[in-house]
Amino acid sequence: SYNEGEFVYVRLAYPDPKDGVEKDFWVAKILQIRVASTKNVYALVAWLYWPEQLPQDTKPYPGRQAHHGERELIYSNYLDVIHVLSCAGKAEVTHWYEKDNKGRPENLHWRQTLHRETHQLLKD
Repeated sequence: SYNEGEFVYVRLAYPDPKDGVEKDFWVAKILQIRVASTKNVYALVAWLYWPEQLPQDTKPYPGRQAHHGERELIYSNYLDVIHVLSCAGKAEVTHWYEKDNKGRPENLHWRQTLHRETHQLLKD
């Protein structure tokens, strides 16, 4: 089961996350869960992007850059409603604040947000 505030892997197709490669999944944060019936449970999610998935007109730069860590994601304000059966498992994602002068997290992490309408990358 999933809870509001958790990060999840979302299936592109239907591989098992234990067998698949991490980048074979989308990553999202569950903001709300709504139950229509026992078979219809939906989640409002905010999407995170792998740097390679950024739109080509992202400002100031699109795509993976030298400063992006291997397990770095980009948080976004792009919201969507998904069926919870499309979730493949929980993801451990950390918000990395560079100002804390702690090293880069080893797990999945994010430090920038992509604004959906402007495609502008913002630092937190």
